[in-house]
Formats: sequence, C-alpha cells, structure tokens
Amino acid sequence: MSTAFSHHHYNPDWQDDESSIANFVARLDLFEFMRSELIRAPREGSVQHYLLVGVRGMGKTTLLKRLSVAIRRDEDLKDHLIALSFPEELYQVKNLDDFWWAACEALADALDRIEKTDLADRLSSLLDRKGNAESREGFKLLLHTCAELGLRPVLLVDNLDLVFNRIDKAGRKLKDPHSPAYWELREALSTKTSPIVIGGSVRLSEPFTDYDKAFYDFFIPKRLGKLSLEEVRQVLDRL
Repeated sequence: MSTAFSHHHYNPDWQDDESSIANFVARLDLFEFMRSELIRAPREGSVQHYLLVGVRGMGKTTLLKRLSVAIRRDEDLKDHLIALSFPEELYQVKNLDDFWWAACEALADALDRIEKTDLADRLSSLLDRKGNAESREGFKLLLHTCAELGLRPVLLVDNLDLVFNRIDKAGRKLKDPHSPAYWELREALSTKTSPIVIGGSVRLSEPFTDYDKAFYDFFIPKRLGKLSLEEVRQVLDRL
C-alpha cells in the first residue's frame, strides 16, 4: 500500500471535502443525529455540547471531520454556524487562555476556507500580537469575530480529555478534576452566544462523571461501539 493511499484512507485530515463525504460510510445514524442537532442549534440561545466516546480507531476523528464538512457546505448549517477544527494534538495548550487562542487560530483557518480573506488576515494580525494580550482576550476575540460574521462557532476538538488535562490555570501536569479552569470553561460555554463544543475522548474521565465536578451532566456522551457487519463491509468496500 502506498503512503499516499494510506494517508487518503486512514488520516481524515489528509482528505479533501469530496473524499470525506465519499468515504464516510459508517456511523451514518450518529452523523445524521448530530447534524439534526446542529440544524436546530440557535445562533443565539442555549445549546447542548456533546462528547464522542470511543477507543482509538473507532472513528471519532472521521466523524468530526465529516461534521466540519457538513457545516461548511450544507445550506441549513452554514447559514448560522462555522466549524472550527482543531489539530489532533494540541501541544501548545497549557492553560485555558491557550485553548481560546487555539480556537482563534482555527477560526482564521476556517475563514480562509470560506474565502473571508480580509477578516482572516485581520484576525491573523491580531494573533501575531497576542503576547501582550490580557487574560481571556482570546475568548473575547473569538466571540467578537463570530458576532461580526453572524455565525456561531462549533468547536470540533479531538482528544478533548487530553486537552482538559492541560488547562489547569496553574499549568500543572497533574490531573485536577476540581480545577478552577474547568468551572471557568463551563461558565464560558453556558452563555447565549457561547461556542458549541463537540469533542472526542477515549473515556469519560472524572470532570465528566463525578457529581461535584464541573462537567457533570454538561456534555451528552455518545458512545462509539463496534460497527455492524454491514458497516464493516461498507468500509472495506471503500479501501
């Protein structure tokens, strides 16, 4: 198998939009459910956040990529949403501020994709000067830019559990399910203009499951189990 062929089929980030659509042949029911939820999501108002839970190789990254394509191309989604796709590994994220700046970088990429080049250039220029920014300026910039667009951001974050382990305010590497940064993030995601978050995770960790933790009953988990025999056949037919 050639390297190009391997990348085409096994790394969703290497696929163009047409290939992503053509090769997405499994978990169609879950995709349609998520798509219908996003159609109903208001431009302003309360929204629901989701967590795709499954071990590596179960299709979380592929589903997130397919959702990003749908938001970018489908009229009933792109009229009120903009998809912000994050890299699979966010090594630069050490705290919550870093997370919001990463979201702004993803927004600049998304603006380039939809040919909003002037706004993308302006945002990139502001990002170049972020070293002198005050706390939470990235979050404010994200919301301000999306308000100017008239679109609500959908943050598609693979490995969200690993990101959460990084955003303790103190920058510690220790896992802290009581981290104040988690409560601050929950507050930021609870406003009428907050981003919608759809994340991927290999497990439901403490911040999501324990009654007294920040994200208890906040994300709706959607578990990615084994594929049906017919889905396996469909996937193999695409190889």
